[in-house]
Amino acid sequence: MVSEGVDIPRLRAVVYLTNRLTLLSFRQIVGRVVRTDPANVDDHGRVYLPADPRLLGMARRITENVDLLPPPLVLITDGKRALRVSNGNGGEAKGSFEALNTVGEQGGVFDTDGRDAHADLVTCARMFIEREGLTGTDPESLALVASDAPELRQALLALQHRPR
Repeated sequence: MVSEGVDIPRLRAVVYLTNRLTLLSFRQIVGRVVRTDPANVDDHGRVYLPADPRLLGMARRITENVDLLPPPLVLITDGKRALRVSNGNGGEAKGSFEALNTVGEQGGVFDTDGRDAHADLVTCARMFIEREGLTGTDPESLALVASDAPELRQALLALQHRPR
């Protein structure tokens, strides 16, 4: 229903669980949720998709073509539950968030600048942030920065072999 000829202005989340694997179908479905609303720049959509290499490849192709993205939403947690959502500029995002239940494992990450970080680097970045008590960054962002900084990447990956 959301792939073609449907206008749903308030669609904010898509869980991509279809067997459609063409770039055109992917763009149409994902495009329904990532539209921006100039009247409400803090209103963002999310796309959740399996870590299928074909889907990740299509997502990369789309993000490589993005000219301008709004600042990311940052979920502030106490390690177990969400406390608040930041708009990426230090201010509070509109609305609220409550995690009902979640199960998953860490995957790799990539951004629109072409950087990517393997799941191991993200896990090590998380360990570093917890060990140092840092609050100004998230493990995904730190891992992406480390992907371009060999010394930082090496220091983070060294944490894999240390006891917690």
